[in-house]
Amino acid sequence: MEKKSVITEIASGIHSSILDCGLEITVETIRSNPVVAVYALVKAGSACEETPSEAGISHVIEHMLFKGTPSRKTGEIASEIEGAGGDLNAWTSFDETVFHMTLPSDSVFKGIDVVCDALFNSLFDSDELEREKEVIIEEIRHGENSPGHLTSDTLFRTSYGKFPYAKPIIGTKDSVSAMTVKDLKRYHARWYQPSNIHLVIVGDVDPVETIEFTVKLLSKVKNTKTKSVKNPIFTAPESSVVVNKSKFNQAYLNIGFPVNAFDMNKTPVLDLLSMILGEGESSIIQKRLKYTEKLVLDSYVWSFTPKMEGLFIAGALLSPENVIDTVRIIIEELSSSEKITIHDLNKARTTLKSEEISQMQTVGGIARKRVYFLSINNKYLGDHEYFKAIDSVTLEDIKLAAREIASAPVFISVTVPEDASISEKEIFKVLNSKTRTTPAIISQKNRSVTRTLSNGIRIAFIEDKSIPFISMRGGFTGGLLSETPEISGISPMLSSLLVRGTHLHTGDELHEFIESSGGTILGFSGRSSLGVRVDILSENMRIGLKSLIECIRFPSFDMDEISTEKQRISMSLDAEKDRHSIQVSRLFEQSIYPEDHPYWLNINGTKTTTSRISRKKLLEHFAENYPVSELVFAGCGDADGEEFADMIENSFRDCRPKKRKLQLPTEIENKVSAKTVTAYKDITQNHIIVGTLGVDIKSEDRFILDVISRILSGQSGRLFLDLRDRESLAYQVSSWSIEGLAPGFFGSYIVTRPEESQRAIDGIYKHYKMLRQDKVPAEELARTIIHMKGTHKIALQKRSSIAAAAFFGELYGIGFDSYRNLTQRLERVTANDIKRVAEQYLNEDRLVTAIYGPWIKW
Repeated sequence: MEKKSVITEIASGIHSSILDCGLEITVETIRSNPVVAVYALVKAGSACEETPSEAGISHVIEHMLFKGTPSRKTGEIASEIEGAGGDLNAWTSFDETVFHMTLPSDSVFKGIDVVCDALFNSLFDSDELEREKEVIIEEIRHGENSPGHLTSDTLFRTSYGKFPYAKPIIGTKDSVSAMTVKDLKRYHARWYQPSNIHLVIVGDVDPVETIEFTVKLLSKVKNTKTKSVKNPIFTAPESSVVVNKSKFNQAYLNIGFPVNAFDMNKTPVLDLLSMILGEGESSIIQKRLKYTEKLVLDSYVWSFTPKMEGLFIAGALLSPENVIDTVRIIIEELSSSEKITIHDLNKARTTLKSEEISQMQTVGGIARKRVYFLSINNKYLGDHEYFKAIDSVTLEDIKLAAREIASAPVFISVTVPEDASISEKEIFKVLNSKTRTTPAIISQKNRSVTRTLSNGIRIAFIEDKSIPFISMRGGFTGGLLSETPEISGISPMLSSLLVRGTHLHTGDELHEFIESSGGTILGFSGRSSLGVRVDILSENMRIGLKSLIECIRFPSFDMDEISTEKQRISMSLDAEKDRHSIQVSRLFEQSIYPEDHPYWLNINGTKTTTSRISRKKLLEHFAENYPVSELVFAGCGDADGEEFADMIENSFRDCRPKKRKLQLPTEIENKVSAKTVTAYKDITQNHIIVGTLGVDIKSEDRFILDVISRILSGQSGRLFLDLRDRESLAYQVSSWSIEGLAPGFFGSYIVTRPEESQRAIDGIYKHYKMLRQDKVPAEELARTIIHMKGTHKIALQKRSSIAAAAFFGELYGIGFDSYRNLTQRLERVTANDIKRVAEQYLNEDRLVTAIYGPWIKW
């Protein structure tokens, strides 16, 4: 007689069971969308690696678990999940390794089967290991070329000394290259025991059926007791400063202070303090550094409280000459806790509430939250206790925590350009002078409200009452398409200034108002659009929409804000030089567009052009290119659509239609011809794009190009399986199709070693040729379409995704509800369509190859 598992309902809709093998499974039933998240928490991360030779082994195993089992060959794990319409991934941290997938709920058993097969039956094939080691070493090299990675790694190394958190999670090139199958199997046997794994299932599933399926699936799995790690007692080192000089263009700053491990009483205080100091444009440090003193491009504060000792971290991206003043101000603000007010505390509380609700939009977000608290304090509903603790934090708690941090040792890591004159001694002088209840989810049918006003404004709102949150956008066609070489960069400048002050409120007042209401307000601009976005708790919808309208109708373009924005743009353009993917994209785009086309321009402008843009030019450009009659508003969330439309109509009742100056280019006269373009950069890898001119948003071929992109990319895609898995040429490889109101582009991107670059390029050419010459097999095409439909369904869990889709659909003339028809359109794509489109767009005589890095001539 089959033994029945004991299933306990730990809360309404949440069931849990500990299987005979020791694995614990928790199923949380949420019926709002037909999707499910499957998360496997392995309670072992890099902190469990006990010897230098094991450094990075947790991460290597994370990679290898996707590389085959006795019943699934390499690539089949990814293809099986993606073929069911889902996606899968994993992460490794100091304290845990997590394997996760999101897929349609009718495939939940498949998801559980796949993840359990990978966890307990992985082959660890020696050939696959050698290939994957090359991929991981490429990942390490990629991090070495990132100033942010370098700065963070240095901070953790100096802050933690001999403690496990000092080591990079990913390991080193030496430790990874030396690992053997025997090493992996030994580590896997030690930590991947069922009793050390918690399976979390969240979504539209039956809990009893799901648990019983898992019981049967794992009935033959045995458990061996896992060992415990004896980590050294943490003793904070003395204060330290490390200045790294490297071939970057901007400075990257991290300041760390030792704090406690996760504690349900102390961590909420630290999280609130970090928000008060550095979360949002109106936070104390961000406001002073970015807007008052104009020292940084961006700054942030966050509290890192893992299972063991944590860090309170402040950081900034800035010019090298501003490092000393920025360090001084951060130390000053931490030492000035008496300035923190009850208003600051209440605003931070509201922001946390807003973030909590926002994360509840997806089953993956809920599962991730559950896994976090299981890992950190072994409580499935730890977030409930956490948010009760948030409500009990007092202003004195905040001030006390700030004082304790200000008197603790300080660890500073700075990465600056090679020619920067800053020294560790100068920074030390600064240190020595320092003063020392989750809402219920309700399923409700959504209603759409649309309206076109007499002055031309178009409105679309999709009602969704499932959570008390709303996302909305208002904007115009234009953006980069409205620019000329003389005013390159005016669009992102405009979009930033729209939310930095009106004739009624200053920029600081606007952000304070919105953030105190549990929301965010942002300007946006792109290749074909410009506008304002607000995300906010639905109880404050009127506040959010009123502010959005105010920014669009009455922008002040204040002279001080313009000056600040120009400084920010200048620093941003310097920082852009360190982002190699952006540089190769610029090289590629300037090779496929003629110089007189707006898409040839840098979407962020240049230092020369942006510095010359006057307030008069901003006012003229906005008035001539963005008349009210071209406005589109869209939103999604827990609000009345008619009220949304009424508020907009009443606010623009006095506005009359006006013809715009902007003429949008829709054709590109000169055709792209095959060529290779290069730009030298002294880094360790080449960044390569192979692609060509694409189509506009209204072309039917865009759906086919999207399918081609999906066939090539993703973990079960042709480029990934061939160039990454089989050939070990790269850690990063992808493909994409970008469309706009004017024709966009199609490309494949790969990052590889200089000596392997020709093989990588040849590999991309080979796969393009296969698409031109051979029909895609029916099974591969069907699997690709299912995956695209599934990921589309998963994406639409977020109100912001639906609001964006409705906004851009209406804006670009394809309909606010065009996103609802995507699955049907994808289903009509045939193998003949793919072959035809590949022949038309991916022909070798029109392919452009762009190479950025230490390229070697061949």
